[in-house]
Amino acid sequence: MEVLDKGKFVSETTKAVSEIAKAVSEIAKAVSEIAKAISEIAKAISEIAKAVSEIAKAVSEIAKAISEIAKAILEIAKAVSEIAKAISEIAKAISEIAKAILEIAKAVSETTKAILEITKAIALFN
Repeated sequence: MEVLDKGKFVSETTKAVSEIAKAVSEIAKAVSEIAKAISEIAKAISEIAKAVSEIAKAVSEIAKAISEIAKAILEIAKAVSEIAKAISEIAKAISEIAKAILEIAKAVSETTKAILEITKAIALFN
């Protein structure tokens, strides 16, 4: 059996412990970088979630606005329909007035003829 030199043993042990410490330090550094990356990812996800929430809110506002526009359009359509109905009734009334005026004109014409005939008849007696 070989006897190890105490100095060599201490030197190799120190070297091994140093390498282990270096490896642990590198692992700790890598874990720190991973933690930092995870934190950045979490921050990005949080910002994305916030943006999606804002988009959803905007879409909801747009939907409300479209609904209000649709209601207004329905009200306008109803008003236009009522105006069209009123115009139709006015046209009907104007037509009735025109018929009445024609009847009056006919009556005036007949009255004028009757007056002329009466005037002729009176002239015959004079």
